[in-house]
Amino acid sequence: MVVKSLSSYKKRVGFWRQDLRERLFRNRVRNKNFTIVSNNCWAALVYQELGLPYATPFVGLSIFAPCYLRFLADFQTYMKSPLTFTDTSRYEFVNEQRQKGTWSLSPIGVLGGDIEIHFLHYSSEAEAREKWTRRTNRINWQSDNLLFKFCDNPPQGGKGLWGDQYIVEFDRLDLSHKVCFTANYYPELKSAVWIREWQKHSHVLDGITLYRVCRRYFDLADWINGESGKIGIPQRLLEALLYF
Repeated sequence: MVVKSLSSYKKRVGFWRQDLRERLFRNRVRNKNFTIVSNNCWAALVYQELGLPYATPFVGLSIFAPCYLRFLADFQTYMKSPLTFTDTSRYEFVNEQRQKGTWSLSPIGVLGGDIEIHFLHYSSEAEAREKWTRRTNRINWQSDNLLFKFCDNPPQGGKGLWGDQYIVEFDRLDLSHKVCFTANYYPELKSAVWIREWQKHSHVLDGITLYRVCRRYFDLADWINGESGKIGIPQRLLEALLYF
């Protein structure tokens, strides 16, 4: 009986923390019309917590670093390209895993002939195309409202698809508002935010866990509002209380 009461109490506290966290976050975010470009589904969690429609097509998908960096270097041109599909990935480890049935058989989209997008949470090409087109039409193209996020979280088994060279390349891109979450410390890179927990997970964190832990080191509301996202001690303490 005591165990059951304790479990019920923990659930109530958890719901209370979640409700308070979302209320505070929504109140702090003044900019409600922004577009996040992301190499994985991290962006979706931002819109979900704010209760906003997806103003980005970068939801429920993954783009490996070589494609993502090439894509960002000519972002507008690629975004104007028609979305096509392929049954064969340019990455051999993906093809090997798909043949074994251990890799997702979700649609593989292609932009501009050489940018590969893995629609991990879509059941068909038709669904992926419809949602990509609809959400692309919601993009806010004003430079102050285009936010670019990258992380060096590697796919399991994907050798050569992550590392220092991609983080440095992202930092050099001429993008006015960007952030890169990293497993290692890069004090010389302006866009890099070191996520210390990453090292405990052998450089692999799922999108939900990354979204949660990154708040300890990055002021997401500040970043969305057009500022640096540099987190102060009061906000760091608050995030630690509400997220952990």
